[in-house]
Amino acid sequence: EQAEIAGQMQFECEDAAAAAATIVEDNPYDVTCAIAGYTAGGDGEDVCKTTDDQDGDACVWCSYGGQGLCLTDEQAEIAGQMQFECDGDHHITALDVEDNPYDVTCAIAGYSAGADGKGVCKTTQDQDGDTCVWCSYGG
Repeated sequence: EQAEIAGQMQFECEDAAAAAATIVEDNPYDVTCAIAGYTAGGDGEDVCKTTDDQDGDACVWCSYGGQGLCLTDEQAEIAGQMQFECDGDHHITALDVEDNPYDVTCAIAGYSAGADGKGVCKTTQDQDGDTCVWCSYGG
């Protein structure tokens, strides 16, 4: 999951399937909704509810501690995991989610192995049992 996100940010991942994930459909970095909600000022929630993201999907209004934010559907799913209240069914109470992008198992394994991080990464599995993928940036 993290390798797919890294691929969208131009990292080079050794797994061909993860590297091919540079397609922007359902892009969690789509700022269309956030910009629409922010630039509308006091009308942010109303504008958000009538705006579509890059994929043509409706934006979602989320709030936390009295502050509102306009997000894509994909971003709202992540915000729901962080206890944001979002329109629709995006509030998730358990963080044990399959394909959880916040699973740090692979990052910790690679980092704690020092110079052998790449080798350890390739032999480690994440919380879902998927093999970790080694990614590099700029070299």
